[in-house]
Amino acid sequence: MSSDGNPTFKWQLSFSAATPSRGFIFGIHFFCAPYNAKLSSYAPLVRSPIIRTTGVDFSSARRWLTQCLEDHKMCTSTHDHQAVLPSRLIKVWQENKLIRARLVEKEEIQTGCQYVTLSYRWVRGETFLLQGNCLSDLKREIPISQLPRRFLEALEIVLHLGYSYLWLDAICVLQDSPSDWEHEASRMADVYENAVFNIAATAPDVTHSSFFPSNFTKNRKPLTVPVKIQVTDGCLVGVYSIVQNDFWRVRVDEAPLNRRAWVLQERFFSPRILYLGSDQLLWECQELQASDAFATGIPQGMYNIRAMGYRPYRTIMKTYPDLAHEITKHTWYQIIRDYTCSDLTFPSDKLFAIAGIIKKFEVILYDKCIAGLWKKTFIQDLLWCRGFLVKDFPRPIDDRAPTWSWACLDCEIYFP
Repeated sequence: MSSDGNPTFKWQLSFSAATPSRGFIFGIHFFCAPYNAKLSSYAPLVRSPIIRTTGVDFSSARRWLTQCLEDHKMCTSTHDHQAVLPSRLIKVWQENKLIRARLVEKEEIQTGCQYVTLSYRWVRGETFLLQGNCLSDLKREIPISQLPRRFLEALEIVLHLGYSYLWLDAICVLQDSPSDWEHEASRMADVYENAVFNIAATAPDVTHSSFFPSNFTKNRKPLTVPVKIQVTDGCLVGVYSIVQNDFWRVRVDEAPLNRRAWVLQERFFSPRILYLGSDQLLWECQELQASDAFATGIPQGMYNIRAMGYRPYRTIMKTYPDLAHEITKHTWYQIIRDYTCSDLTFPSDKLFAIAGIIKKFEVILYDKCIAGLWKKTFIQDLLWCRGFLVKDFPRPIDDRAPTWSWACLDCEIYFP
């Protein structure tokens, strides 16, 4: 019965099919309504300005962000104290319909400043970089006309979603100063954790010129099939979406960006992520995974790493006092498996690139990490194994980790 006393009917229809070329495809539909009810659509979105350089409409992104900030308890900050802020940020504003920006350092960044971060793949020969000889110039003004289009797109997204600060490693970290790079790298977990949201460019074929492929948004809606089902005393009508089971995995979990080892902790710590996918926008926070095709949430049963036991950092921090120790450790083991399958430009960074996650897990587990293994479960953790498909190969010649640690190898690692 519904709240107004009218009879209701709940039903679910699911189907699947395997095809040689498209892989596993499934459809699923849930419905709960009075017998005489009709399917209703969600209220139309208020259209936000279209991004000038791309023609992409970010209305869905604005709605996801607003809904998350206003309604999602799991997505609120875990800090009882003032959050640690980045050493530098890009301040962006609009003046006479033109975008302007400049670099600001810590003394100019106000307490409680809300900023956005960016995850992207560097391209060979990246030209616009922060170096010591141009620091003072960029603090006066960043020459917008000289920015790569990708960076300009990021600035426009920040403005259109209502914010004024962006953290972008190429411009916010001194690229010719090893000491500054090491200092900022050690604070990466805080930088991403304390951002309002992260922009992640996950399209597989992004170029020097743009984060958005030429076919972006052309085929973002799934195939729909109308179905009429006869039931007692009437019939119910539904419209079913047909999508690949790996819809999310292909666009997010296994996107080229998320196969980078350094990006793994960026995703883990970010409270909210707006993905610039291959054909549509996608959204991920602690309570919602959605896309332009599935604006109110991806269907249950769709393959993704959360369904396999992965938990982002803020979810763990919100629930770990009541979260079983085994579930928390399972998340760690899942992270290590994903991490060791990821690409690392410099293998010597094996433990350094995951240091932020280790530091946070030491707090969660009340434990000490020793070269990637936990002190309290050290004997158990020695049972790590190489992936099933990993063939024998020489050990790396560097001494980054002891031979009893999984970190001494450059291959997929899993825990039984």
